[in-house]
Amino acid sequence: MRSYLRAAALLFLMGTALLGGIYPCVVSAFAHLFFPWQAKGCPVERDGKPVGLYYMGQRFFSERYVCSRPSWGYQAGDLFVSGGSNLSWSSPILRSSVCSRERQWSALLETEKVARDMIMASASGCDPELSLLGALSQAGRIAISRGVDKRRVREIILSCQQPCWGGLFPSRVNLLEVNLLLDQRCPIAG
Repeated sequence: MRSYLRAAALLFLMGTALLGGIYPCVVSAFAHLFFPWQAKGCPVERDGKPVGLYYMGQRFFSERYVCSRPSWGYQAGDLFVSGGSNLSWSSPILRSSVCSRERQWSALLETEKVARDMIMASASGCDPELSLLGALSQAGRIAISRGVDKRRVREIILSCQQPCWGGLFPSRVNLLEVNLLLDQRCPIAG
């Protein structure tokens, strides 16, 4: 019996060292050596200063930016939480929050139909992209807050359009890319 326990303990320690220590270090070193930009989280810089990560969602609060989709992590009050609510569609809490967001966005955008990704919360809270429809629906609000023509904002959003899987899914835009381009091409005076 003791020999089984000794063997099990030894295998546990070896597995922990190999899979919990050595393997992650090797993969991390490989990534930093051959893919340094990606290994650092794909940082985006403006004037030599980091402004965000290209493939990690950031929350944009201002009316002059394209807003990211809602997240359960943000609703929890902690901007660093990543995770879903685990509520099913039969839950009155989920239905109520979705209907509430739809009413809020409909009033804000002055439209009946709101893009689905603007009312359905993200499970991870780390989505760096938004559907093209979701971004374009915010063009009017952004144009008013920046004091520019709505067509100009729409052109900037469309210039950042990325087809998803060869057109199999709706096109998307990277929020950081769009919002940096808005700051560059439609700066706020003052």
